[in-house]
Amino acid sequence: MKLSRIGVVYVSTMIASGFLIAAVLMARPAWEDAFLPPFVWPFAVSFMFELVLNLSSRVRFKPLTMEERLAGILPASLIVIARSAFTS
Repeated sequence: MKLSRIGVVYVSTMIASGFLIAAVLMARPAWEDAFLPPFVWPFAVSFMFELVLNLSSRVRFKPLTMEERLAGILPASLIVIARSAFTS
């Protein structure tokens, strides 16, 4: 699979967000019992990324493919799940 430029930025952002979410959960373990479980938080980051991408009026970007979305969401969610599994 070949990623577009924006796909590479998206995947990198999602992996970084997975580590950031895991770090936040290490600092605030009580947040694991939030309304939305932490492994769903990368979907919110993905939504915000695509929202900003689509609302940018100066440059038109090609939409992300489903493969690019999967390549970003899967590792981010697995990082958060692994943090929960190894700290329990």
